[in-house]
Amino acid sequence: MDSHPSPSRRIFVAIPVPHEIFLYLEKLKKQNENISAIKWTRPHNLHLTIYFIGNIEAKDFEEVVATVKAAVESQKKFIIEFEKICLATKKKPKMIWARFSKHESFSRLANSINEALKFIILQNKFHFNEPVPHITFRR
Repeated sequence: MDSHPSPSRRIFVAIPVPHEIFLYLEKLKKQNENISAIKWTRPHNLHLTIYFIGNIEAKDFEEVVATVKAAVESQKKFIIEFEKICLATKKKPKMIWARFSKHESFSRLANSINEALKFIILQNKFHFNEPVPHITFRR
């Protein structure tokens, strides 16, 4: 038995931010740069999360990637509509989101990934049946 624990990785499935949305968020950031209390997300870290997996053992990484890839490749293209910029989390708003309208195909994709991974990750506490498509603009 290996005496060294396998390192874990924090992973998620995401879509890179399209250029026009990136430009809009950069403009919004520039308009509000005088607010010192806000720590903006670095531009290279902006993404639309589809499914947050969380920490997994490094030894499971390749299997998780292959499983997610199969679920994603079976999804047909869809378009989600931008809704608003808002504060996120109801109890203690700490984040600023670029929020998109809920979409059945987006939810179906997240649920498909969750279903595919349930044999590797027994229960994902971060999974929501009706996920809210968003880009975290400020954490």
